Amino acid sequence: MNLAILKVFLNKVGVTVPAAGAAPQTVAVARALVAADNGATLLYTGAADGTFTLAKDLPAGFKVTLIQGAAGQAIVAGASGVTVNAKGGTPQSAVQWSKIDVVNSDTNKYVVGGDVGALA
Repeated sequence: MNLAILKVFLNKVGVTVPAAGAAPQTVAVARALVAADNGATLLYTGAADGTFTLAKDLPAGFKVTLIQGAAGQAIVAGASGVTVNAKGGTPQSAVQWSKIDVVNSDTNKYVVGGDVGALA
């Protein structure tokens, strides 16, 4: 299948395809994760721990990558009605320069994986 046709199809079903080699978006203050974040890489530069909250009813296939770029851990939580699962029950980055992926596994259910760890 032609890549351009695939991108058009994915965009029609609500899956954003970022440009190849897109630079991470720097985020100094934690915030809600919304449909526009699908496919993005966010570099969290907060000095304190920050919670990124998954909005309800994000599109199927939603995925976002968070990188802890400073002392503050990137924590993932779900809005009301949203379930977040992670190895060891710890949906947050482990240490500075950890990378975690947040992936939609079912309607309003997400898995956080990668370099996860307990709060420091």
